[in-house]
Amino acid sequence: MSYVSLQKSQLLDSIESHVLYADLCCVVIGNEGLGKTFFVEQLTQRLEGKAYLSQIQALPEMTLQQLEKSICLQLGLGWQETEAKLHTRIKEKLDQRGLLVVDDAHLLSLACLEYLMALVHEQFTQKATTLYIVLTGLSDLAEKLNQTDSLSNNPNICAVFELQAIEANETKQLIAYFQAIDEVTVETLYDEQKLHYFWELSQGRPAELKYQLERWLSQTSVKAKVTEDENRHVENNSKETSTQKYTKSLVYALIAIILITVLIFQKDINKAIEGNESENIVLKEKKDSIKNNLSKINEPSKKVTEEVNQSTLLLSQENRKSKEQTTQQESAQQKEALSQDFVESKITEGGHKDNLEEVKKEITKKDNKDSLLVVKKQNVQNTKENITPTETKPKPKIVLDKQIKLQLTSDEIALSQYADTQYTLQWVALSSLEAANQYREKHPLKGNMLIFRRKKAKGYLYLIVSGQFNNRDDAEHTRIIYLKRAYPGKAWIKSAKSVKKEISALQ
Repeated sequence: MSYVSLQKSQLLDSIESHVLYADLCCVVIGNEGLGKTFFVEQLTQRLEGKAYLSQIQALPEMTLQQLEKSICLQLGLGWQETEAKLHTRIKEKLDQRGLLVVDDAHLLSLACLEYLMALVHEQFTQKATTLYIVLTGLSDLAEKLNQTDSLSNNPNICAVFELQAIEANETKQLIAYFQAIDEVTVETLYDEQKLHYFWELSQGRPAELKYQLERWLSQTSVKAKVTEDENRHVENNSKETSTQKYTKSLVYALIAIILITVLIFQKDINKAIEGNESENIVLKEKKDSIKNNLSKINEPSKKVTEEVNQSTLLLSQENRKSKEQTTQQESAQQKEALSQDFVESKITEGGHKDNLEEVKKEITKKDNKDSLLVVKKQNVQNTKENITPTETKPKPKIVLDKQIKLQLTSDEIALSQYADTQYTLQWVALSSLEAANQYREKHPLKGNMLIFRRKKAKGYLYLIVSGQFNNRDDAEHTRIIYLKRAYPGKAWIKSAKSVKKEISALQ
């Protein structure tokens, strides 16, 4: 939970009601470090979804045209120059009030401040406020506003609020917020004297209190680390020395025992070595003689086996030749018998033996036909073997995509997958998709930008966001970097929860 002091919480309540229902302009002043930026963040979080937001970080070199264009871009009105005034354009295109928050407004020029005060005066006289303005800055801001013609002639159009320093009893709550712990643990970590000491150093300014707290925590953590490292180093050294001494003593003792045994049994060792050498020589001689005898015995057996193998091969070859001759003779006899039977049948059918030559011709024709049929069958079988059946591929089933049912773009689907605790940077909100695409193509961060739609009374607004941050501090840090790089447009922080809420409203 974000910590807000009692004075700031009451001030937030009053300014929130002003933004929604009043026709004035709010000016919040205070010294440096009192939490004006934090106050603005809390105000925008409260009014998220209740009003269209345009948040601008003022710079000394900002011109009037840059200010007006950045307001129009953030409210989704486009950057084209028109003769219509800003509050009338907001009334025509937006369905609820817009909120303009200018932080560090004391850095703006008198021309920019005059433009803002004239805008407030026109809406106040018409009693139709469509853009509520909140300015924050140092105490010099009040003096600069008094120099403008619109405010000097109409002092009732502006309400000034001043931020105060925190009280001593609020130090504990603010430290709990900075360290992300509860108040009970703060009481256990810090006593009353230390808390009062922190408050005196900060002089009631939250920024100074945060600085002093971080400084004290860094110093204490460094001291603790140094002492721990020293203790570990001493322990390791002591362990290493004791283990090294123990191992060395064991090694020396073993070496001494080995040397003593060698000196005592030197004669026996020499005899054993000589006896082993003679035994090895005898064994080698026996092995060689055994090998020679075995080779002599194996020579006649090898010759016998070779002769047997040759005889078996000759017998097998003769058997094969005899079998082939018998098969050839049988086939020739069968052919002769068949031809004789066929001739006799033809003779009996014709009744005369003079037709023998015609019968022989028919027999030759029949043999040729049979051979052709055999060749054709073999060709057909070969073609069947060569032909591979064509694979019938199943037709892919048409699956309806959930994205088509929901009618969401790829950017909107990607944004809807963000976590609710994350944040992003919103740059502009435009009334047409072409204008949004043109803006994104010309921006240096176009590869990191996503576009989603917001419903309005007629049609959609196309909002452009960039980045995915796990906390608000990271988003604020990158936003300040983009401001220093002078990227076109002034980004402001937007929670992923509100983005997903607007996307879900499209379905």
